[in-house]
Amino acid sequence: MRLPSRRVLIAPALAGGVALAGTPVALAAPADTSARTTAAATSAATSATPATAAAPASTTRAAARYESVVNLTVKPMWSGANEQLFIDGEVYDGRNYRPLTGRRIVLQSRIKGTSTWRNLAIKESNNNGAFRHIRRADRSRDYRAIYSGNSWFQSDQSGWQRQTTHDGIKVRTSARLYEIGSGSAVRGRLTQLWSSTVKPLKGANVTIEARRPYGTYWFTAGSTKTNHNGYYTWNTSIEPQQCYRYRAIYKGNYKYAAKSKMVYWSSCS
Repeated sequence: MRLPSRRVLIAPALAGGVALAGTPVALAAPADTSARTTAAATSAATSATPATAAAPASTTRAAARYESVVNLTVKPMWSGANEQLFIDGEVYDGRNYRPLTGRRIVLQSRIKGTSTWRNLAIKESNNNGAFRHIRRADRSRDYRAIYSGNSWFQSDQSGWQRQTTHDGIKVRTSARLYEIGSGSAVRGRLTQLWSSTVKPLKGANVTIEARRPYGTYWFTAGSTKTNHNGYYTWNTSIEPQQCYRYRAIYKGNYKYAAKSKMVYWSSCS
């Protein structure tokens, strides 16, 4: 009686081209040294080889993904209700700051004190890697921007930015940068908005925040007060060439709405 030929099973490959243990796996059968059995085993082993060889290419592609960076700024960071907000951001190559153009950016927001983020808008970065969304302030919210990445760049999301809405009589906050010796100064004025005569805010507290160039984090740099004409000044030893950005913030009170103003050196824009 002719004995059945031995069958050879090839274990399926795992993701990434790694085969299960024991590849190929042979079922027990009576010994058979026929050429037909040997050819079948050789053919099966050969067909399994390409799956294993293809894995390095996939691994190399994944490892080649570069770092992307997303920044976000909301202006003004402090305002009264129903004032216009400018939500500006940029996405760039983390290796050399080269702008990433035509990238899909998802803007999200959450109400202050809550944990649920909701999609606000979908934007596309321009030739400078920049994107913008304009809306009206309704309440205090946190904002963030998300880039999902692609085959060559990793995903990234900006740090969240809190926009504080404090309503009251609307205020105008001005701010300008001046070079003083080897340092810098932020100077400006606080006045009541839409007043028939100029009404300065006297003795008002002004907080100064700063951000490093290409930085994602604003930090409190100092504070000052307005004089009897509503003017304020704040000095720092940071040189203009360091290209810091600054925000002058009036946080409002029981009568007046909040308002902030961001300034930067034109030579660093």
